[in-house]
Amino acid sequence: MPDPPNSVLFLCVANSARSQLAEAMARALFGAHVRVQSAGSQPSRVHPTALDVLREVGIDASSHVSKSVDVIDSAGVDAVVTLCAEEVCPAFLGSVARHHWPIADPASTDASISPDEVRARFRVARDAIRGRLEQWHATWAPEPGGSMLLNDGHRIPRLGLGVYRARSGEPTRSAVREALRIGYRHIDTARIYDNESDVGAAIRESGLARRDVFVTTKLWNDDQGYDRALRAFDQSAKRLGLDDVDLYLLHWPVPEKRLESWKALERLKSDGRVRSIGVSNFLRRHIDELVANATVRPAINQIELHPFLQQRDACAACAGHGIVVEAYSPLAKAQRMSHPVVREIARRLLRTPAQILLRWSVQKNFVVLPKSVHAARIAENAALFDFALDATAMHELDSLEEGLSTGWHPEHVP
Repeated sequence: MPDPPNSVLFLCVANSARSQLAEAMARALFGAHVRVQSAGSQPSRVHPTALDVLREVGIDASSHVSKSVDVIDSAGVDAVVTLCAEEVCPAFLGSVARHHWPIADPASTDASISPDEVRARFRVARDAIRGRLEQWHATWAPEPGGSMLLNDGHRIPRLGLGVYRARSGEPTRSAVREALRIGYRHIDTARIYDNESDVGAAIRESGLARRDVFVTTKLWNDDQGYDRALRAFDQSAKRLGLDDVDLYLLHWPVPEKRLESWKALERLKSDGRVRSIGVSNFLRRHIDELVANATVRPAINQIELHPFLQQRDACAACAGHGIVVEAYSPLAKAQRMSHPVVREIARRLLRTPAQILLRWSVQKNFVVLPKSVHAARIAENAALFDFALDATAMHELDSLEEGLSTGWHPEHVP
């Protein structure tokens, strides 16, 4: 049977010895496919189907996990399995110790079952679990990084694929299909990008249910104003082939029109055509004005953000109003990818410079929207949730602020 396409994350619970045991067992089962993350001593949150898989191979973990959670928050993971020492054959500890696994005292274990028999049992378990993983992967993939709660009660995936400047037609379609295939569940487009129809087509071609994909589009400047905004949304929805969208944004704080445009977005939300509404490229003065005049607060402000342009005042304004911040151009359009600080952190963590920049946004609690039409980079940009930047690295990146705007900036918009 072929290997599972991504990897398996084992959440190790309770104390250090049990974590080591679980890691050893995980590596015996899956070899290079395993990644291990400590979950502390609290009950772990596990997809319910994972419990069924464990029961198939004789492990009952139901007393150690909560079955009420069905969201998995790590990139590229096909399943979550919780392993506890109480559920493991006692002979296993001695067996792995004799084979130089880095875990504890073999004298404390029952060696009545031979290492060969233990290995045989794990081969059976491995094949059973791999078979189930393949079934899951055909129908379900977790969204990398999980999701964030918006102020209107809806949730937004923390990672999205941006399609700005992705050429219309097959380049956009193939990028979106590939992103959805590997687990992205958030696509960000706009009327001005001229690829809404390709985004909609790729979503339909993916075979995913509509509600499994979070779709954002935006109202362009020429379409602002109450009536024009309503008509523009109808046209965007038609191009997307959708009855509704998850998030609709004012693309720019157009003077003298943005408040009327916002009323149109409130109408679309109340009519059920849009689940959440927000803004893009708004600074503090624009946000404060809108909140003072709005019936519905923006759920999102999408702005350019990376260590070289941190927009701290706009972010603070959003935090004060409970508005989630989305980072577009989080890689600074590759203009600082070879910066020595970024490269050194990447070297220390055995990551790419792109992953370091994106992880900075994640740890700032931004929704992050990297853009690429290349399959390898789309996958690279999603691999953000199995490592972390320590305080030193975050401080080094925070110190890189230079006001580098790589595109539009609303500094002079009244």
